[in-house]
Amino acid sequence: MKRDPTMKEKGRAMEWFRAKHDELAGTARANLAAHDLEPGQEAYHLDSFHYATAEQMEAICPTGIDFDRHATLANGSVGYDEADAHWADAAWWDERARTMWDEADDIPDNGLYWTSVED
Repeated sequence: MKRDPTMKEKGRAMEWFRAKHDELAGTARANLAAHDLEPGQEAYHLDSFHYATAEQMEAICPTGIDFDRHATLANGSVGYDEADAHWADAAWWDERARTMWDEADDIPDNGLYWTSVED
């Protein structure tokens, strides 16, 4: 059976996102366990009660296409099929991220955003 060459490309966004999500979640759990983040300190909100510092986010999802991909996928602004179709298009990701941040009211409470750490 001959394999479709595009099949390798499908699912790339989901696989990539899950790997980044898991790495950030591990970092956030370590922050929580070690009480590394003080209430009021600014950080990225990852989900209901996990946070990562700007430095930690930069190490895992550097500014630019990686951060744009992660933020838009995490907040549901881009679907996986759409992400796969535009995977290497930095300008497309930048535009999607700018649109998402401009429509901040649409970012879910348990989504990814910059905020102050809560108790």
